[in-house]
Amino acid sequence: MVWSAFSCSWAGRIRPAAIAQSGGNGYRLKASILRREFALGGQFARLALRYTPAMITKVAQTAACYRHHTVDQQLCRWLLLSFDRRLPYDLGF
Repeated sequence: MVWSAFSCSWAGRIRPAAIAQSGGNGYRLKASILRREFALGGQFARLALRYTPAMITKVAQTAACYRHHTVDQQLCRWLLLSFDRRLPYDLGF
């Protein structure tokens, strides 16, 4: 699972960062290419606009989890989310 701050870096105020929480492939793209593709209004722009509210919802749910649950419960949530996103279903401890 990789979280990327690309949506925060459009204005150039925040340095983009990525955090990898599990193994797999990752891709890097220059911001100029990303902006150009978004400006074209094609499939990439539609997917990015669909992705943004989903990411905001995920961040809000995570913040609520941190506020209302114990550390053990937060770990359980993280393990379940990680397990749901991995194929094959092996956490590799």
